[in-house]
Amino acid sequence: MSEATALALKVEPCANVDHEDGGNDCSKRGILVCANCKLMQYCSKECQKAHWPMHKTSCKSPLSKDEWKPVWIEENRQPAFVDTKKVLEYYGAMDSKVFWSEMLAIDIIKLQDNEKSEWKEDLHLLFAASGDLGSVLKTVAAVPDSYEGALEIAINDDAFDIVARNTILLLLALTCEPEEVWEAILHLWYSVLVPKHVMALLEQKVAPLLDGVCSELDDEHPLSDLFLKAWKFEHGTMTGLWLEAPGYLKVPENLSAPKALELRSVVTMNDESRDYADKFLCTISKEWRFICAHFRQSGILAPFASSRRYFDTPNPTFFHTADSWPMDENAEALNGWSPAEVHSQKILASNNLYGKLYAHLVNSIQRFCIGLSKRKTSFLMYQVDAVDLWQVVPEPEGYFDRVEVSNLVDSAYLGTEQTLKILEKLLKPSSQNPHATLIALYKTAVRALGMDKKDNQEISPPTEYAKNEVKRLVLPSLSPVFKKEDLDSYTKDTLKILECHEYCRDCGQLFREVRRKDKLAKASQDAGLVVKDPFTIVELWPMRLRKESTLED
Repeated sequence: MSEATALALKVEPCANVDHEDGGNDCSKRGILVCANCKLMQYCSKECQKAHWPMHKTSCKSPLSKDEWKPVWIEENRQPAFVDTKKVLEYYGAMDSKVFWSEMLAIDIIKLQDNEKSEWKEDLHLLFAASGDLGSVLKTVAAVPDSYEGALEIAINDDAFDIVARNTILLLLALTCEPEEVWEAILHLWYSVLVPKHVMALLEQKVAPLLDGVCSELDDEHPLSDLFLKAWKFEHGTMTGLWLEAPGYLKVPENLSAPKALELRSVVTMNDESRDYADKFLCTISKEWRFICAHFRQSGILAPFASSRRYFDTPNPTFFHTADSWPMDENAEALNGWSPAEVHSQKILASNNLYGKLYAHLVNSIQRFCIGLSKRKTSFLMYQVDAVDLWQVVPEPEGYFDRVEVSNLVDSAYLGTEQTLKILEKLLKPSSQNPHATLIALYKTAVRALGMDKKDNQEISPPTEYAKNEVKRLVLPSLSPVFKKEDLDSYTKDTLKILECHEYCRDCGQLFREVRRKDKLAKASQDAGLVVKDPFTIVELWPMRLRKESTLED
């Protein structure tokens, strides 16, 4: 079987699998899609007919019907997310890890729009508060083949759990061939359970490297201390300050696959989270509701049609103890990736949103691994507070061509002035690279400002553009019995309207107010920086709906 055929079989398998009576799974590629739900594909009419008793429940799911109602409507009560006391209790009780980015992965180099592919110098990149590896993958994968320099990528996060997961995924990418490792990286990143062959790769490729770290420690360096270790590979290196990490490769004792699923379900499927889950389902296409609810329940990121019987081992990078699921119930795999790029994936099961995400991740991970094999790439892994990065990076000043600070600029973290003051010094001066850029994300500032009131008026009320977009996109999809007074009852139609307003709001006006409050111009000037115009790394307001957008968008 060719590599391309094997990959196509993984992305679009025949759904005639996992029979309750233990019957044989079909091993062919799907070429016919279920015309009703467009979630499953089959290799033949015979397989489709044989699988119908199992598929019928999902194909005819109430979630896909116009008549579906969120739980608070069914129970005739106010939803929890509009009760201030309950919201504070809900979020105040959370003590969870953020293993999946809540922000879009971006290419922080954009070589063709900045230095150009003729640039001969090595590029030094810093992710000061990385979260997951989404932007690292996208950046490396996007470097054109014509670029002949090397990449040095420093990746920092103050949470060791995140650093350990990122390290394990990168070690797999550096020690394995692209065609053998993409599936392991994908499932270790996103799935609650993994197949045995993924565990075998960890044991063969990664465990010896991490065990070697511990064997070099002696009594003068207890396992709780930071420890410097460098690995060299054919196409690159990895260096980091290490804590004891082999525990992230081993499943805790007494944790079975059913127990792992139960622990996750306690978080994602409990009664308290139902309102938040249904709120999300209200704002998406009815054709996607079932598949989104299915992933929330199953926790395995794979084509809906693929067999689940081989996912039999708890993912050790999630479970460090046998008594809890580490992420909160609203963790969403889709959030870290461009909706346009996910939806552009051409698969038979066109309503399978997570099948499209799976296809996008397969492509992204493979291009990343191929990129690593084409040029020397060095990774520097850190786990320090961002304010201390200057003490551990190769040079304390003027070293990096890009400094990506995520949302450290938000007031809940360092804020604009402190972030620029501390991290600006790490950026190369324009005399060395006129395209050197510090990239910041204001994740909460604009939304928080939009909720402020002045004389009981919103700072940024819905614009005429937003009102017209609601009329064009949302009104045709509303229930025939929808009435204006329903706007106070939080029906699914109401939430669609509110969501459309959110995506069409005038962020420019709000951000000008943020810049004024944060004194961005003065803070930039004091740090020796200027705001780029035009933007050449990230487009302005990448998540705002365009005039040609559809309801699906």
